[in-house]
Parts: sequence; structure tokens; C-alpha cells
Amino acid sequence: RALTAGLGVVLLQQFTGQPSVLYYATSIFDDAGVGTIASVFVGVFKLLATLVAVATVDERGRRSLLFAGISAMTVALFGLAAAFYDFDGGGGWTVQKVSVIGLVFVYIAAYQLSFGPIAWLLISEVFPLEVRGQAVALAVQANF
Repeated sequence: RALTAGLGVVLLQQFTGQPSVLYYATSIFDDAGVGTIASVFVGVFKLLATLVAVATVDERGRRSLLFAGISAMTVALFGLAAAFYDFDGGGGWTVQKVSVIGLVFVYIAAYQLSFGPIAWLLISEVFPLEVRGQAVALAVQANF
């Protein structure tokens, strides 16, 4: 049961699509006209969101943060899909561009407050001490 939970949360972490969003974030920001500065801001933003998650995980609970995060990520991804409909990268600032940038940051925040740190926290806690080393190694292997 612990192995299913540990491997499940790590596999679900991969299914969130976060690496794909971050991979294309630079292109999205370039098309929106904010380029490099937004990419730098993403790193700082991820750090701050992770620190908030670490500070609140015991108070809010792992399960509630995971559900809130996945709900916000789902809303952000559907919002991104809608905002990219007939996207025009030219011109100045538009509601569409601001929406895309904002939704990328909502998605990143939701991931960093939930699956980002909590998956690693859970796999370090869920396994019995007798098999923790091997089980965590298996979960990490499943992540890659």
C-alpha cells in the first residue's frame, strides 16, 4: 500500500505536465514580449512558492495542498488553452498576452505549492524504516 502511494504520487507528479510548461515558458514569454526578465522571474517565483509550501504544509496538510494545487493547475491549463485560441504574438500588450503570462504563473505557483515539494516529502515519509532506502530509490527511479 505504501509503495502504491509513493510511486503513485511520483507518477502523478510527472503527469502534471510541469516540465512541458516550463520548457515552453521562455517561448511563451518571448512571444508576449517580456522575454528574459520573465524567465528569471520564474526561478525566483518558484523559490518563493516552494518556501510558502514548506512553511504551510504541516498547517494546511499534504492532502489539501495536493488537491488545491491540482485543481488550480487544471484551471490554469484550461485557461491557457482558451487564451492561446487564435493567439497573436505581435503588437503590444493585450488582454490575451497578460492572461497567458498570468496563467503560466498561476500554474507554476500551483505546482510549486503542491506536487513540486509534497511528492518528495511524501515519499520520504510513507515507507517503513526497514525498506525506506530501497523504496525511495524505486520511487525516484520511477520519476525519471
